[in-house]
Amino acid sequence: MSTRLLILLLIGSLSLGACKKDDIVVADLTTNPFDVDYDGAPIFTVVSSSTGFVTINSVLVRQLTVTVQVHTELFGRPTTYLVRQVPLFDGTSGQTTPTANTGDRFDIITNNVLPGAEYCWQLNVGNGGNYGGGNPVCATAD
Repeated sequence: MSTRLLILLLIGSLSLGACKKDDIVVADLTTNPFDVDYDGAPIFTVVSSSTGFVTINSVLVRQLTVTVQVHTELFGRPTTYLVRQVPLFDGTSGQTTPTANTGDRFDIITNNVLPGAEYCWQLNVGNGGNYGGGNPVCATAD
């Protein structure tokens, strides 16, 4: 009987020792694009940009359209998301991106651009009312 008990205790000890996991270091959890501390591959990249003229309130305006790719493959699984767009320049206004994106591309439209000037935006991905990781994207007006 004591041999059986010893064997069971030995097996139990080995099982518990094998289940020991390392402590989770929260600061190392930086691979989720929806976390503020995300530091992985860029979530957004510029696919193309074009400059043209449009008429707004009977005024001819130079307009920059930038098509941006959202790298949804970084999300881990299909999900809806938001994109926050913050212009990193003065004197122009950016069009708000669609509030709920289910595709993988969207356009940023900026009016009153100057030829040869570079325009940049900080883009962040979000869901559940919070914004996480992101990166800047830039394009030059023609």
